[in-house]
Amino acid sequence: MDSSSADASPQFEEIDPPPAVDNWLDLIDYLTGELADNEESLECELDDVTLDVPMRMSPDAETARWKFDGDVTVSLGEVRVPLREWREYWQNAE
Repeated sequence: MDSSSADASPQFEEIDPPPAVDNWLDLIDYLTGELADNEESLECELDDVTLDVPMRMSPDAETARWKFDGDVTVSLGEVRVPLREWREYWQNAE
């Protein structure tokens, strides 16, 4: 299949350029918001990535260890919380 195929993945031409951002958290919030608003998903290829995910919102929560090695697709739902708010929650909980 050549790159001109009609089945080729969109390249996000419809996403406006981000406003000036000062840090990576703002950039991630902007990109995930745009993806959700446009009902798009984020596809990435990960090579041996390990992530400990809290099982509940608590500083002493048990975690589940997720391991990724290959393609991952992330879709965002209707309810979104900016990454900055999650990060601030965890920093204040310590």
